[in-house]
Amino acid sequence: MANEHPEREQPSYYTHWIDESVRFHDLDAYNHVNNNVIGIYFETARMALLEKVQPKGWTTDAHFVLAKNTILFINELRYPNKIRVGQRLLRLGETSMTSCGGIFVGNTCVALGETVSVWIGSKTRRPERIPADIRTKLEQT
Repeated sequence: MANEHPEREQPSYYTHWIDESVRFHDLDAYNHVNNNVIGIYFETARMALLEKVQPKGWTTDAHFVLAKNTILFINELRYPNKIRVGQRLLRLGETSMTSCGGIFVGNTCVALGETVSVWIGSKTRRPERIPADIRTKLEQT
């Protein structure tokens, strides 16, 4: 699968960052970071971005939930390593947002991710319009 967005392989593309360390228990039987752990790195960065617009949002009745998650694996990631995970908002819809991320060792891209998160209501537990205050904060990211 080719990368349709080569600009995403550049650290300068991202607006929000977290730092992580590869832990020994992140490895799989092939001695590189397990594909599921890559998803956890992306999740941690995505939650850090969302916490800026809705602190402790996962503890509230209305919040974003993950609806779609895609990952493109580009390079192996091994232990030990320090990584940076970048995030950027791509699109903001009526009830959802799309964001993308990149995992980097230095300037080398290890993986790219793209997610769709949907705002669910506190009473309906179904997709609802993103509240105006949350929308405004997201537009400013």
